[in-house]
Amino acid sequence: MRRQVAKYDLKKLADEGLLIPKGEKKARHYYAGKRLQEIREQTRSKQPLKDPFEELEKERQPEPPGFAPEAS
Repeated sequence: MRRQVAKYDLKKLADEGLLIPKGEKKARHYYAGKRLQEIREQTRSKQPLKDPFEELEKERQPEPPGFAPEAS
């Protein structure tokens, strides 16, 4: 991505209230603006995330003798 395009896009997002710029020049960084925070709150999942490895752990075969990790 060209630097000029990135600068334009970030400025447009800031102008729309989605991002809040902090700092100057090379130290500039961005935070989510109030509008972006509201959008996230409306669209985020309210359910807790499920552990994707839980089912795999149940199916896991026992380690062969001599290969099991040592207990500490």
